[in-house]
Order: sequence, then structure tokens, then C-alpha cells
Amino acid sequence: MTEANIPLQVPRSGPSGRPPGRRPRGIPAASAALALAALAVGFLTHAGHGNALAQGLDRSRVYRVAVDESYPPFSFMDKSGRLTGFDAEISRALCAEMRVQCDVRGYPFADILPGVASGAIDVGGAGFAMTDERVGMVDFTDKYFRSTSIFIQYGSALTGSSPEAMAGKRIAVQKDTIQETYLRENYPRIASLSTFEDFEGVVGALRSGICDAAMVDGLPGFTFVKSDGGEGFDIAGDPLPLETVARMIVSKDLPALREEMNAAIQRIRANGVYDEINRKYFSFNVY
Repeated sequence: MTEANIPLQVPRSGPSGRPPGRRPRGIPAASAALALAALAVGFLTHAGHGNALAQGLDRSRVYRVAVDESYPPFSFMDKSGRLTGFDAEISRALCAEMRVQCDVRGYPFADILPGVASGAIDVGGAGFAMTDERVGMVDFTDKYFRSTSIFIQYGSALTGSSPEAMAGKRIAVQKDTIQETYLRENYPRIASLSTFEDFEGVVGALRSGICDAAMVDGLPGFTFVKSDGGEGFDIAGDPLPLETVARMIVSKDLPALREEMNAAIQRIRANGVYDEINRKYFSFNVY
């Protein structure tokens, strides 16, 4: 989970076609108040913690927060159709801690960075790595988790992860990630590199035999291999020396929000909310 390239044209309005914090024309004030209350309950709160903070909610501040639309265990739809996962819950917990309202929605990963850079999205909560190129486009929060990268395969034929072990192999990777950049810079002898829009595409390429291995972020990679859906898949070799210090990205139009988020990250770590979410999705501390 990393950053995406900026397309040539990105609309400056958000998913709803309007800037943050404004009520669409033609909606009565009472209806708008009810809608904001629904946002507070449906998008902001995290268990009892969010409910306890709701009374001090600043209803004049509504932020659009984007997470990857499907990237278990970071973001996925639960059985009731609600967007959940580590990123979604951490995002809601931070908003609750800051006492602001957040509309947390799933987007294609490649659309999140362009959306934040253009101002169409306020916050991208999808584990972005900070690079010199991206610093000029968006603001970055402090770290909120860390990860490394691995190769996965369908079967167990591959026993190494080095450039020599992958020479002549067909490799899959998610498009516009630091994994793709790392492969292009460090694995010159692979037979082919196929990029896919999402994790499901990468997994499908392995299952169908189109590719021999895939380089993925370690946390979702390990989670997938251990899941029922990962039956028949395995890790290839050792983890790679590509560690990701994952951060959220914030529109440069909202510098104060970044500082508020940094403080909120530390508060949810201190008050136990971060650990509570961590334990739901991982058996070890990802911070």
C-alpha cells in the first residue's frame, strides 16, 4: 500500500461533487442536521470511544477520508455491507478523537493520492510511504503502522526472494506502488512484470498461472496466505529489505488538520484505542 501517480486531470470537487463542510443547495437546514447526525453515527464513531466523544462533536467540520476499496485486512466490506478493516477503523478513531465528522469511503487505490493532491479528498488513509516526489503534492502525517514486502506464489516451487531467485520469472505487482518501483529498480532479470489495479488482480494472476510470483505488502500478503481464500498459496523466500513506514496523506489546503491528526495518533496509542483495533486484525503490534 503506497502512493499512486497523478493523472493529467482530476476534478477538484469531492465524491459528492462539492467541497468539504458545505451543505448542498436545496436541502433544508433540518434535513442537513439529520444528515450530519447520521454521518456522526455511521462514519465517525469507533465503539464506545466515539460515542463518548460525540457530545463534543464539531458539526461544522466534515472531512472526506479515502481508504482502499478492497484490501483486507486494511479495508473491506463486512457481512452487513459496512466498510471496515484496520485503515477504516483507525480513520474513524482519529476523527472521533479530534471530535470532527468524517465520511470514510473506499476508493480504487490509484485514485486516492490524485484525489488528495487535487483537493477532491481531504485525507487518504491507505498506508502511504513518504517520498521526496510526493512531499511536494500532499502533506504526510506521522507513522501509524509499519510493514515490509514479500513475494507470494501459488504452490511452493520458489524458495528464494532474491533477484537471482526471481530471474526469468513472471512477476505480478499492484500498479503504482513502491513494490512496483522496487521491482523495476532491483529485479532487471525477471522475464516480465505485470501490473494490476488491485490485490485481487495480483492474486488472480498467480492462481491462473499467468505469473509465477507476486511482490506484495507483507501485512495483507501474510493475512491472505493464512486465510481460507489463500489455500494453495505460499510465501516465496524471506521478507525483502523494503520496509514501509506507513502514513496518512492530507490535502495541502489543510495544514492544521495534519497536526491535529498527528496529535490524535499519539492519543489513541496512549488511551488503548489503537491497540484495540490492532488486536482485531493482527496478532502482533504493527506500530
